Amino acid sequence: MRLGSHYRALIARHLGIAATGAAVLDVGAGDGYLLAQLQAPLRVALDPSRFRRSGVRLVQGDGRFAPFPDACFDTVLALDVLEHVADDAALVKELLRVTKPGGTVWISVPARDHTVFPAVLTPWLHRRWGHVRAGYRLPDLLALVPEGTEVTVIEWDEPWFRALYVPLRVLTALAPWVGVKALAPVARLDAASRNGGAGHYFIRVNRSVSEQLNARNRVCDGGR
Repeated sequence: MRLGSHYRALIARHLGIAATGAAVLDVGAGDGYLLAQLQAPLRVALDPSRFRRSGVRLVQGDGRFAPFPDACFDTVLALDVLEHVADDAALVKELLRVTKPGGTVWISVPARDHTVFPAVLTPWLHRRWGHVRAGYRLPDLLALVPEGTEVTVIEWDEPWFRALYVPLRVLTALAPWVGVKALAPVARLDAASRNGGAGHYFIRVNRSVSEQLNARNRVCDGGR
């Protein structure tokens, strides 16, 4: 059971993360838990790992080379993914390619000053999590998004989650359902303390309806 997956699902409603339209794609979906909570006729996970999740279609692959036609998803998620990818610009370009004009892309990354308690563990955790970079400065994240898109920035400082990450991780490993239940009050407390640069940045990127693409909007079926 992935602690981060359950935490993101809990805070999704506070952030306004939802599936708009008929087709949603989650790139780097992990175990697919958040995707399964969203309401859409087509829910596709693109991830190199294998998992089973009711109502979710898994496509194994690399988000930089998404096996889908242009402009076929209404909502695209890439939450805590960019920091794992050396060529993050290529990934953002691909996310936008598969999003319909008028569609929405959600991206989250750890802030460059992201820390957990005790802070001495943070560099080790970045390595354990497989991060190729230890977070982003907000200007560097925004520089990855091309002109002609509408971008909304949400700071999510998550002070309680960062402070309690280690005991929550241990509790979840020993008693998964107890750990998951303990996350709910943590998420509520974090929702009251959103602003700050030591947690995560979320950006919502809206593609203009007037954008002209080389290909017509297509209906995705979960793969080429």
